[in-house]
Amino acid sequence: MYERLVDHHVLGLADLLTVATDGQDVHQALERLVDLGLVSRLAGSSSRYAANAPDVVLESRLIAVERELEHARAVAREVSRRYQTHLVQPVRHVVEVVIGGSALWQRVRQMKRATRHELRMLNRADVDEHPTDIELELLQRNVTCRTLYDSSSLERPRALDDVERIRSAGGDCRVTPKLPLTLCLIDDRHALLPLQRGDSDIEAGLVIHPSGLLDALGNLFEGFWQGALPLPSTGERPDTGEQARADRTRLETLLLSGMKEEVIARHLGISDRTVQRQVAALMDVLGASTRFQAGVQAAFRSRETET
Repeated sequence: MYERLVDHHVLGLADLLTVATDGQDVHQALERLVDLGLVSRLAGSSSRYAANAPDVVLESRLIAVERELEHARAVAREVSRRYQTHLVQPVRHVVEVVIGGSALWQRVRQMKRATRHELRMLNRADVDEHPTDIELELLQRNVTCRTLYDSSSLERPRALDDVERIRSAGGDCRVTPKLPLTLCLIDDRHALLPLQRGDSDIEAGLVIHPSGLLDALGNLFEGFWQGALPLPSTGERPDTGEQARADRTRLETLLLSGMKEEVIARHLGISDRTVQRQVAALMDVLGASTRFQAGVQAAFRSRETET
């Protein structure tokens, strides 16, 4: 309505009623605009209105909003300072237990979004709560994201599509045959560890604050990361002369990661039968008796060639 008045400068109530179907909404909006100083009633008329200069009125409103925002930030800093004082207290404050699945995943999302420098994750198949939207938001803010996948976690529907989205946005993804736990590390400040017994749903989790335990979990991640394999991209397609060699390298990497043949087929964008044929040919060339053995032998040969 204010923009309509800016375009025409002065309008009568009858003209403004055409902006909305509910006349009462128009009256309320006009009263609000007058209270904010954006609109004035013309002298001698209760039904004609004029827009006030936006460069003056809106600037004052923006200054007020900025002051409110700075006040909110100051309050947040003070609350954070008071919260951090608990971290230097006795050991009972090092580990925080979060009860309830919904409360845990809400906490996970909140803490992920608070990442400043680097988000590191161990991603297991038995945890379904792995949305990629937050990682994409962080990557847009130039936050480093490293995700290590349990090979069976990539068997979930759309898992490989999510990996490609993260990789395309600048994330770093690797895969390993098996992980012992699900873990989320926020910078070097916090860790989140969902708790699960057997095949039951996750109904609790631990938040680890700065401590020797947090350092140990960080070292655990780095140890798994160093031993994992980078996931080959489905988007990198070389020229025809190098196609066969590149496809074989991708296949060897995925075999070594422990992926099933149908998952490899989805990742490479080829049929299950083609993967089976290529795996059989590779095993025959390498003299391997199992798929994993073929991947290991191929990896060793590749390293010997590089050296």
